[in-house]
Formats: sequence, structure tokens, C-alpha cells
Amino acid sequence: MFLRNYRSVLLKITVIFFFFISFSGTGYQEARPVFGVAFGYNQMNEFYHLVAYQRVGSNLINKRILRRDEFIYYFSGFYPSKYNPNRINYFDKYEIWGGIYVDSLSGEKIPYCPALDSLWKIRYSEYPVGGSRERGWSNSDLNPSGGQMQYLNQRYHVKDIRNEYIIDTNFVQLLRDLTDSLWIEEYKRVN
Repeated sequence: MFLRNYRSVLLKITVIFFFFISFSGTGYQEARPVFGVAFGYNQMNEFYHLVAYQRVGSNLINKRILRRDEFIYYFSGFYPSKYNPNRINYFDKYEIWGGIYVDSLSGEKIPYCPALDSLWKIRYSEYPVGGSRERGWSNSDLNPSGGQMQYLNQRYHVKDIRNEYIIDTNFVQLLRDLTDSLWIEEYKRVN
């Protein structure tokens, strides 16, 4: 009789212990939005790939390639999504020039982000498709120079900008840098 009660109590304690362990702070982690960019040409005729992930612990899940305007809507929190469920305006939070401009007369929603319009300049010395004479910041024709690649690696932790994403806080820093004239001049001077 005593042994049967002992086993029953021990089983209940074990079940309660595992129940509390499974719902402890280390058991559940909320997904956090992560955005990024890689500099390969894509199917949407852009010179970069924008991406959104969800980070759970150290894992990046639910990858989604974004069009320029779609990224701006998600990043600004203008539309709810699983990549920004709390609708945080990351442009405001990180002091990045961009967002959704709503025309007061027409009500038209116009996504804008000057940093995205300058992304191609990191990789190319001149606009890679005919029709523009605008100059890029790269010291090599089709890719940054060796020194510029080292600079990008040290600053944004990326080895190959064509095949790896600059993500999370490194991406935020890149967006801020792309509208900073001092950073632009520094990048152009790197050989």
C-alpha cells in the first residue's frame, strides 16, 4: 500500500515538474522581426534582395523575399504582418529617413526610403543598366573593391554581399549610413 502511494506521489511530482519546466521562461520565446538585404540582381529588376525573417532564439524562420514597397509597408508598421505584428514604425525607432507618405489631397499612400534608392551604389561604380549617368560609390565596376569588401565585412559582418544578407542591426546601420554624407565619402575613399 505504502509503495503504491509513494509511486503515485512521485509520478504526480514528476508530471508537475515537467509541466513547469516546459512553460518556464526558457521554454517559449516570442518571434522577433528581422529584416535584411543582399546585393544580387533579382527578378523584380532591382539590384538587391530585401528579406524579412522571424527570429526565435538564434534561429531565423519564415523567410520572405520582399519587394521595395512591401518592405517599406512592413518596416513602417503601416500594415500588420507576422514580420511586424506590433506595427512598430522602425523608420522612426531607428531614425531612418523613410515611411509611408499619405497625400493630403488624394489620400494616395506613397512608400519612400531614399536609402533603398542608393543601395546599388555600394556595389556598382555606375548605374548598371542604360539610361542613367548616375555614379555609384564602388571603386570597381561590378563589385566593391577588395578594400571596400573588407570594410563592409568589418562594419556589417558580411563576406559576400551578392550571396549573403546583411541583417538585423547591421541592416539598420546600413540604412542609416546610406543617407550619411560623411559615411558615403569614407566608403568612396576605401580602395
